[in-house]
Amino acid sequence: MDSSNSPFINPDDPDHPLVHISKRNEDESLFLKRLALEVRLMIYEFAVAMDDAVEPVQQAERSNKFFSDRFSGTPSTVVCLGRICRKIYQELENYPVFYRVNKFQFFTSYDMHKFFAAIHPKRLVMIRTIRLTYGNAPTTTGVWGKGDHFLKHVLALLSQCTNLEDLSLILQQNGGNDLSYFLVGWEGLVKDSLSQPALINLPVFKVFLRYSPGGPEYPLEEALGHSQFIQTKQTKEIFTAIVHGMKARKIVFDGLPEVRINDKKDYRPEWLRNMADGTAINEAIKAAAIDFPGHKRIAQDVRAMSDNVSCRTRRKFQAVNEIGVVYRKVPQFDGGGLLTWAFNEIKEVRWTDSEDIELEVRWCQPARVPETSWVPFSSLEMNGAQEETMLAFYRKVMQVLPDPSRLESYYQKIKYMPSLSVIAEYAGGVDDFLNKNAPTSRVRTGEVTKKRFRAWAYWTKAWENNTARLERELRKQKKEAAEAEAEAAKAREAREAEEAAKAKKAANKDSTKKKGNLQPTKKASKVTKAKSVKAKKAAK
Repeated sequence: MDSSNSPFINPDDPDHPLVHISKRNEDESLFLKRLALEVRLMIYEFAVAMDDAVEPVQQAERSNKFFSDRFSGTPSTVVCLGRICRKIYQELENYPVFYRVNKFQFFTSYDMHKFFAAIHPKRLVMIRTIRLTYGNAPTTTGVWGKGDHFLKHVLALLSQCTNLEDLSLILQQNGGNDLSYFLVGWEGLVKDSLSQPALINLPVFKVFLRYSPGGPEYPLEEALGHSQFIQTKQTKEIFTAIVHGMKARKIVFDGLPEVRINDKKDYRPEWLRNMADGTAINEAIKAAAIDFPGHKRIAQDVRAMSDNVSCRTRRKFQAVNEIGVVYRKVPQFDGGGLLTWAFNEIKEVRWTDSEDIELEVRWCQPARVPETSWVPFSSLEMNGAQEETMLAFYRKVMQVLPDPSRLESYYQKIKYMPSLSVIAEYAGGVDDFLNKNAPTSRVRTGEVTKKRFRAWAYWTKAWENNTARLERELRKQKKEAAEAEAEAAKAREAREAEEAAKAKKAANKDSTKKKGNLQPTKKASKVTKAKSVKAKKAAK
């Protein structure tokens, strides 16, 4: 067996450089030499079993490594056992008993989706018990129900859990808090067909209610009659509908013919078995954005995967971050020039000198330096999420209320920014831009597609109306400014005329006063001259 082509170390590979260590461990270890594999597996089960439910926490964004404890972040026993020697590691890998003996608890479908996409299919097969709960914040879409956007991917991956025996939703009443916020859409789920993909349409699904953290968990039907049950009439009606719906489903499930796969009863309904095909699973894995979802998972159907490369090739693109997590180095653009990095916000849109459109985007995890960059619009592969991101940018721009002193510069920016209609035209027309004529496999449903077109048309018109409104406001502002300038000029001319008149009047008054002062001066000079003549005569 070629060790370079294997995702795991094979202790029996004679070409492995450390095979002598593995052989020595087997020869000298009484645990490996004397005890049969079946006995060792029983010991492993006791060693890796945890008292509390395992709550997987991703170590870093896009990583396939998880902590088993939400709070301590310490490695679990199974990780420590795997570090003892290669032989034990191989046995724990080939017989993943950790997943069989432990309960797994998830607070959101987002966490469950990431975890299921990161682990190998043979580990999913071993899982027997899953507990679903929720956070403290109420939502408008409910939890684990119709409005849960990640649930379809969770169900696709859940189709591989062929040994699942218990899937429980745990609700908790803290005092008198109303639980209706967390049950949005569940009443509709109860009325839907049993062939629809939903948790409630699984035979192993149960609902429990507890009245305090860590307290006893009561089946929902029993909890409705409990003395501590305090809920509104509407919430109680939803609970009652869920109980009745689950009873009706149990009758149908019990009457279904038994399905056996490999001489083993298969609990999965037909709709879940249909989701186990490679296409749905690969879509779920791709949506999870895990850098290394696993060699065996990629090998399920290489034709359906976008990165069907060998382990050796993938190894060239891996790196280690500051906390020791292996992540994949992904080039910014693929061979076809399409953007491969994920972004969550558009900061700016502009024309280039070559009359192309560029977008300034903010990158998602993993962190990029710089955190924003300009990318060509032509590099985007438009889908529903990117359409919404584009519309969110234009909505945000339209919500800005510029200061009147900056209205003209803001209008010039809006005027010369590519509009939504221009963007659609630049992409070849709105039909091509929104994939209206694409095959059905590339669009969701006809109704959803119509909503996308209506949304794009609405905000395109809103942008045009907003630009026209700004133009009217700018014209009005300029007109008012011109009128104000004219009024100011008139006031300035009137003020200058008034000041000139006052100056002239003051000058006339000063001239009159000077003439009055001149007469006494002449009379005094005559008296002085007469006295001088008289003095001369007296001298003679």
